[in-house]
Order: sequence, then C-alpha cells, then structure tokens
Amino acid sequence: MDSMLIQALINGILFGGVYVLLSVGLSLTFGVMHIINVAQGDLVILGAYLTYWMYLMYHIDPLLMVPVLFMSFFALGYIMQGFLVNRLIESPPLMSLVFFFGFSILLSNISLILWGPFTRILTTELSGASIELYNVSIPILRLAAFMISIIVIIMLYLFLKKTRIGIAIVATYQNREAAKLMGIDVSKMYKITLGIGFGTAGVAGALISQITSFHPPLGVLYTLFAFFITVMGGMGYLPGTFIGGLILGLLQSYIMTYYNPVLVYFLAFLMLYIILLTRPKGIFGKGV
Repeated sequence: MDSMLIQALINGILFGGVYVLLSVGLSLTFGVMHIINVAQGDLVILGAYLTYWMYLMYHIDPLLMVPVLFMSFFALGYIMQGFLVNRLIESPPLMSLVFFFGFSILLSNISLILWGPFTRILTTELSGASIELYNVSIPILRLAAFMISIIVIIMLYLFLKKTRIGIAIVATYQNREAAKLMGIDVSKMYKITLGIGFGTAGVAGALISQITSFHPPLGVLYTLFAFFITVMGGMGYLPGTFIGGLILGLLQSYIMTYYNPVLVYFLAFLMLYIILLTRPKGIFGKGV
C-alpha cells in the first residue's frame, strides 16, 4: 500500500479521535436535553487559549490542564444550566438556540478582546517529535491527543452505563416523564449533562492547542464539525458519534493529502445534506 495513503489514514484516525471528543458533548446535550449547544466550538477555542497561556506564562504542562479544564468547564456548564438554561427547557427550541448563539458570540468576542485575532499554536518540547515506522511518521502529540480522547470517551461511556448518576442520565434521555415518576431529579441530571458537555469541550481545546493552529473565529468551524459528526452518527447516539468523528477525520486527511483542502468542507456538508434527507436519525438510525 502507498506509504502516503497509510500516512493519511493514520493522521485521519488520530484527528478523528479528537473530533469525537469535540462532538460527544454536543451529542449528549441534545440527546438528554434536546438543546443544540452552538457554542461548543467556541468553548473548544477558549480551552485552547487557556492551555496556551497557562503554558506560556506559568509553564504548566498542557496534559496537566486536561483535568483542570474539565472540572472548570464542568462547573461553568453546571452553574449555567441551573441559573439560565433551565429556564428555557420548556420553551420553544428556538429560544435555547438563540441563547447559545448569543453565548457563542460572547465567547468569541471575549477571546478576541483578551488575545486578539492572531493565529497561535502551542509549541512544547514534543512538538515535531514523531515515531518513524516503515516510512510512516506518527506524531507523538497527535498520538497522545488521540489516546487521551479515547480514554475520556471510555470513561464517559462507563460513567453512563455503570454509575447511578449515569444510569439516571440515560433514563432521562430515554423518557423524561418516566424518569420523574421513578424519583430521578431531572433538573440535576440536566445540570450534570451540560457540565459534561462543557467539560469535554474544554479537554478537546487543550488537545487541539498542541496539534493544530487556532484563532477565535475557528470556533464556528468546530461547531459545524461537531454538528456534522453528531448528525452523521445520530443525534444523542454516542457510538454513532465515535464513528462519525473517525469518518470526518479520515475524509479531511485524505482530501488534504491528495486534493484541494477546500473540498473538505464542500464534501462534508454535501454528505450532511444527503444524510439529513435520507437518514435523519444518523447512519445507524438510532439518533433522536
């Protein structure tokens, strides 16, 4: 097999894992709360900037920022759900969409004010380091980002399947009214769900800051990528989100290797359009 093709496949899989982490919060939030967080990409960019500046100013290792950002962003989502978003649960879906659109603009402008429109990338001792294997290069930072993404996703899966709170969240996702009758505090489950959605976005930002460049307007693109992945896999269906992330990563890597990179966006949203027409519940038919 062509070594260039193998390289493209490896890069696609590594990036795809990070894309899954970027999207899993959006999918979970929609599945449980039926709310589309269009600020997901801006939270990722905020996490990237915080990681960048904490390393630059205080020399805090980006990998150590992963748990810090998760807890910080989780707290932000938990509090925001309790004080603001919860008021919109019973409102028409457009109200929550407008709210998060405004939140997206707020985050983007905060990033612009604090750090400017400049493109940045976090450079560490491992930047540029790679493992050479049969004429194929595996960047260490991308491999580490992929492994951390997979670990976080597995932990989230086990949390939802094996813990009381996780099972309660799944029950709320399946039938909110039945969950209430069973004594589940649905409002608390919503808080935890949005907290997880925010937390995973922060972790994705910490990882993205090391493997690719970023700037504030890029948040919109990451939100669109997350939307593409969740729609392809099925809104609210986490295993489908995993497959959708890998598909986007492989598509992007292959197109950028052999063709014009601009085609990535054209083909991605052409696929999205076709899926919405033919498989509105995702390629597995198990989405909300």
